[in-house]
Amino acid sequence: RTYRREDAMAYSDVHRAMLQTLMHEKFMTEKNVQAKFAELWGAYSCNEALPTDSKGFKTFFNVINEKIGRLGLKYAEIKQIKDDNMADKYWGLASIPNDLKAENKESGLLDPKIYSDTELHLFKKIIGILVTESRYKGLLDHNKCINLGRELPKPHALKAEEASLCLDRLVKEGWLRMVEDAAGARGRHNAKRITLGIAALLDAKAYILKQWPDQEERCCVWQADWLFKWVGDESGEQQEADSQSNAAGKRAAPADSEGRKRARAAEADAESEDE
Repeated sequence: RTYRREDAMAYSDVHRAMLQTLMHEKFMTEKNVQAKFAELWGAYSCNEALPTDSKGFKTFFNVINEKIGRLGLKYAEIKQIKDDNMADKYWGLASIPNDLKAENKESGLLDPKIYSDTELHLFKKIIGILVTESRYKGLLDHNKCINLGRELPKPHALKAEEASLCLDRLVKEGWLRMVEDAAGARGRHNAKRITLGIAALLDAKAYILKQWPDQEERCCVWQADWLFKWVGDESGEQQEADSQSNAAGKRAAPADSEGRKRARAAEADAESEDE
């Protein structure tokens, strides 16, 4: 059982308004969260001190989490998340998986009421490659993702245009993220890369850990439950390209055998980075 601190804010209209905002936005940068707090504090004439940092945000959101989280409605929890490759920290709603949801919602993946089976199959395929194949370092070629659509089992196979539209939607809604990798553009590969989006870092964690429970199987970690990092081979896609092209007679760079060890070490020092 948990007890609320005596000086904590009581659940009020400002909490309801912030929850409605996050239900609409799904996730927000910490900078935008701070701006929204300032707006709500003025609109509701709050007497309590305005939260201005991660610690204050967490205290505020914990009041909401008591209502909607594991000790309340078991709907979702507001959590902090950060991709180590991005500058911004985010706050967003993370669904709480349970046995009933898991039957139809893949433990936090795409809601079948909103997304088709085909979109779910493609998303799961991309997740599987990103999470288990360290040579990609969390960045999958956009064209390869499109081709994965054609490789899906019938009746879920997608034409290139259909797969492209599916990727665009998943990117727009935050499940995937598009990044530019000019250094990786060569041959048939363009500079577009696909990686996990903020919505996936919040909601797909339960699915990923269930599918690949052993850290040795994964090339990603959530340090202290909020800092997401890719770990694995340093040689990346360049090794694959070099091994296929033998034109220059050069051998591919050896894979980093320490990659998996770093994953375990990352978990060990996670608490020192937790805010």
